[in-house]
Amino acid sequence: MGLQIKQDVLKVLDKSEIDGNQLMLGGGQLDRKLYTDVNKVLVAIGGKWDRSAKAHLFDGDVSEVLEPILETGEYNRIKQDFGQFDSPAGVVDRVIELAEIELDTRVLEPSAGNGNIAVAAVRDGRKIRNIH
Repeated sequence: MGLQIKQDVLKVLDKSEIDGNQLMLGGGQLDRKLYTDVNKVLVAIGGKWDRSAKAHLFDGDVSEVLEPILETGEYNRIKQDFGQFDSPAGVVDRVIELAEIELDTRVLEPSAGNGNIAVAAVRDGRKIRNIH
């Protein structure tokens, strides 16, 4: 059994336009709370807002993910249901700070998820290269 979706969120999702892996929100201008509720569902099912596309982007065809949600009014949290918990930016910054990365430091991030720590380590390493 999945998580129930509020009716107003379902209406927005039902009116949304889908183009392959892109979902453009429907229902006109949404108030902040409704947008937050809709975005929470979209992120949980694998979508990520892309400002330049002005759409939520998915890894595959959005309709394959969205159709069962509209039929049942329920969704599952894809990442969490498969055990993925992304490291928040603040935690990543603190880990990198504590790691004291130097020019020749090797970094391993087992079970990388989406690689937040690895990306930050590379970014930090580039800063060090630019200094030397």
